[in-house]
Amino acid sequence: MAMTLGGFRDNVIILAKTAGGGGAGTTTHGGRSWPGRTAAVSTSNSAPLRIEVILELVSLKILVTGGAGYIGAHTVRLLLEQGHDVTVVDNLSKGYRHNVPAGRLQVLDLADTGALAQLMKEKRPDAVIHFAAFIAVGESMREPERYFANNVGGSLSLLTAMVQESVQHVVFSSTAAVYGNPHTNPILETFPIQPVSPYGESKVMVETLLRWFDQIHRLTSVSLRYFNASGADPRASWAKSTSPRRICSPCCCAP
Repeated sequence: MAMTLGGFRDNVIILAKTAGGGGAGTTTHGGRSWPGRTAAVSTSNSAPLRIEVILELVSLKILVTGGAGYIGAHTVRLLLEQGHDVTVVDNLSKGYRHNVPAGRLQVLDLADTGALAQLMKEKRPDAVIHFAAFIAVGESMREPERYFANNVGGSLSLLTAMVQESVQHVVFSSTAAVYGNPHTNPILETFPIQPVSPYGESKVMVETLLRWFDQIHRLTSVSLRYFNASGADPRASWAKSTSPRRICSPCCCAP
């Protein structure tokens, strides 16, 4: 059975069946192929076919922005453990070189659209995971211009490079700060979007960009809205590098 990766929709990978048959098969995407396991596929009144057992791909090429930071670096390690080919883009303004495995780091600023496009031309990533951003709410209230320039401008540059090089899938690290001061907990995804800081607003603006890039350029995306992450690698190899401060997560987002 041969199947073609069609994109990310409704938080699942959509596959279009291109040939009949059973048993072990091949998954193709971006002109490359991987051997896959048999997958159960169901149809509904609204095509396309949906995958119920995700094919086990040998490797995806994934570009991670902000991969030298705390959450990004943990994500990079997990992706590598799962057998994916990871390239990290980070300007090291907040991240740390030692967080990235040797040979994986490209020191670039997201504002450099041309350099990003060239890197994508060389690496041909299947998807991007976008963590790179300034993240301090208090600082954003003092220097909103830096947050809009970096978080929004940098994201626009990244998306522009993706469109130029036909990279069609992105996972965006958004924030629960898009909800502002919610009236109750847990926070539901359907709560009103009403940020109360330039940081939260910058994430809303990027989500808006993603919606339009999907509609116009078919650049599909998933936005993750979460609060503070904390903790260390369970194997105690490394943890968050920052000045001492109290980290609180008083609220949780309901699924």
